[in-house]
Amino acid sequence: MQISHRSLVNLLCSVRDEPGISEDDILLAVTTLSFDIAEAELLLPLIAGARVQIATSEECADPRKLLRVIESSGATILQGTPGRWRMLLEAGWKGKPGVKLFCTGEPLRQSLAVELSAKGELWNLYGPTETTIWSSLCRIHSANEPITVGWPVANTRFYILDEQMRPVSTGHKGELYIGGAGVAMGYLNRPDLTAQRFLPDPFAEQDARMYRTGDVAAFREDGSTEIYGRLDGQIKIRGFRVELGEIESVLGQCPLVRENAVIVREEPTGESALIACFVAALPQDLTGDIRQFLKSNLPDYMVPAQLIALDRMPVLPNGKINRAALTELPRNGKEAGDTGDGADDLESQLLGIWRAVLQRPEIGRTTDFFDAGGSSILAARVFARIEKELGHDLPLATLLEAPTVADLASIIRDEGWTPPWGTLVPISTGGSRPPLFLIHAIGGNVVNFRSLASCVNSDQPIYGVQARGLDGREEVASSIEAMAADYIRAIRSVQRNGPYRLGGFSAGGVVAFEMARQLRKSGDEIDILLLLDTQIGSPDDMGAAAPDFGAAQRWRRKLLLNLRGVWRTNWRVFAGYKIRNWRMSFHLWQHRRGSRRLNPWEAFMLALRHYRPEAYDGDAILFRARNQLVRYPEPTFGWGPLIRGELRIVDIEGEHDNLFDDASIENVGAELGKLLDAAECRSLHRVVIEHAAGVTL
Repeated sequence: MQISHRSLVNLLCSVRDEPGISEDDILLAVTTLSFDIAEAELLLPLIAGARVQIATSEECADPRKLLRVIESSGATILQGTPGRWRMLLEAGWKGKPGVKLFCTGEPLRQSLAVELSAKGELWNLYGPTETTIWSSLCRIHSANEPITVGWPVANTRFYILDEQMRPVSTGHKGELYIGGAGVAMGYLNRPDLTAQRFLPDPFAEQDARMYRTGDVAAFREDGSTEIYGRLDGQIKIRGFRVELGEIESVLGQCPLVRENAVIVREEPTGESALIACFVAALPQDLTGDIRQFLKSNLPDYMVPAQLIALDRMPVLPNGKINRAALTELPRNGKEAGDTGDGADDLESQLLGIWRAVLQRPEIGRTTDFFDAGGSSILAARVFARIEKELGHDLPLATLLEAPTVADLASIIRDEGWTPPWGTLVPISTGGSRPPLFLIHAIGGNVVNFRSLASCVNSDQPIYGVQARGLDGREEVASSIEAMAADYIRAIRSVQRNGPYRLGGFSAGGVVAFEMARQLRKSGDEIDILLLLDTQIGSPDDMGAAAPDFGAAQRWRRKLLLNLRGVWRTNWRVFAGYKIRNWRMSFHLWQHRRGSRRLNPWEAFMLALRHYRPEAYDGDAILFRARNQLVRYPEPTFGWGPLIRGELRIVDIEGEHDNLFDDASIENVGAELGKLLDAAECRSLHRVVIEHAAGVTL
């Protein structure tokens, strides 16, 4: 890194004024010369006429020896990373009135700030090496105030920009760019990397440059800057974009946690999982309380799958946390406070099933199924084994009510509990907005909507509408019209009048469309009609063939034969389709004779073949998965002639079958959130207009 003398002098003069150093101060230098902060430790006292006391590497490595040096030197200014400060506190350092404490190098967490602010005058200093050691600072006056990196040092500018390099408004996140006198000349002999990170500053004078930090930040109302993590620290967990630094920041605000680090580790299932390692504030098992704190302050997908309690964090020689050592923690260790110890026979059996299906031997009684990497597919496997091994036939929607082994065992033992076989399944019931009703796909279950619910505003209630007959006992409607009428009766039990917000995934979108059509016909207003990757044929095509499922068989055969070489290599797949369709035709023959009841999947297929849709005079939004455009190239997926209003199309990267489990869920959730927010604005506007109409001027 090439740093000019001018940049270093600017930093030293700024820090001399604030936080401030005078000729009466003694600064204890504890940083190795290879670390850029050493320049500030050695030169800052010299420009102010102060004294510098240099600790040896042996003293810095031993907290007891370092404590003796602090006492004997009479140091009035101490600088260290959070790891070094934690080491001193654990060694029993009592602090000293008037001493200035600089916390640098890594994010300062709330729990550490609470302890340090009681030991002296605490300052949080932030900055990458590329902008000359420190670029901003903040005095932490109270242990209860939010931890920010404060305001830029002298002759330094902060910009928070979006992906199009436009400034974001206060409170909104973006990437932090730093301009001004501290910006380095660039990387030595690395013109390519220099060009990537050091960009022209469009907000300053000609030839000025700014540094792209890669930090996610936002301006607060008071003008200070809050850092949330790294862009390169963003990872995808079950399709959600997650910032590890943001989780660490929230965990650091928990009064039960002294120190923490969040890592990502690949599990035996091949999926990535969040692991939170922490040092507890008290010598007792606090894992359950800490997990509850995280659930109260983070969306579900950001809550770590495992919490691991450590006696102390592993650190590198420079005092930073050794994250590589954390990734080497044993995989088969059970989460602290969440083992299978104390489980009764039923819980032990359920634990065995969950651990086998999820391939997570460390999960315990209170581990959330979805936090542990569970999906709708894995849920189906779990409940199939529960029925086979334990004899309990439960709907998948049970997981929405009881997502842990302890919860599931409790409701199974409860003789008064009724399994949620009903049509309406609450997924997210908090909030004051009109509810969003999401119709099941052809399988009939609604568990997959849980991940979508966690992506939208917490003020938005969401209900899943699952199929009748999942218990094998209730009669299933065999027409789309009857199914829609039944579901309308169900949603009216929650919302008597419109405007309604409806959506459906895959074939469920056809039912949502028919519900919207019937509701409009009865005089109700439709706020949102969402077709989640739903295709529909023309009215003639849908009713042309007899309901013997032969058309579906011929369509699949044509698809297989049209793909080069697929029919040769996938003859087993084609044979499976043929056998399944023969079986369905036989079941339909039995149904007509009255000797067999169709299951929801077969009834839905039959209803789709009979359905002759009429035009809908409202608007609709169609979400299209990219891979479906290959299989169904008609751009409106057949909806163009049926939607008389505006048909808005939103393309989503991803696969149809994994729309709620893959990376596409983040895009689906973001787009859905925009639609719901827009609908809420329209609703408020209507209220204002109606109120104004009743006011006499």
